Amino acid sequence: LGVMQERRLRPDVVTYTALVDACAKAGKAMDAVGWLDKMEASSTYPNSVTYNAVINSFARSRSVAEAERTFSRMDSASVRRDIVSFNSLLSSYTGAGQP
Repeated sequence: LGVMQERRLRPDVVTYTALVDACAKAGKAMDAVGWLDKMEASSTYPNSVTYNAVINSFARSRSVAEAERTFSRMDSASVRRDIVSFNSLLSSYTGAGQP
């Protein structure tokens, strides 16, 4: 991202989603949220793939409340939830032993 900025290239949804997903897969859910926040602050709008990466990260770390918050955030951002969104949220419940 630093190189892109040095060259005055603006990151797009794909760039930010790749950063979010990399953090999520590394088990750094809060870093993923940080990139999501930066993405929105730069007027680059996340899509369902972006949000699903964050929800999956919280599901893996058994952070049900954060998974739910991100799921709700999709609706607030007018991003359509898809089957992956619902399955990821369900995974957070089963991983945490909740109904």
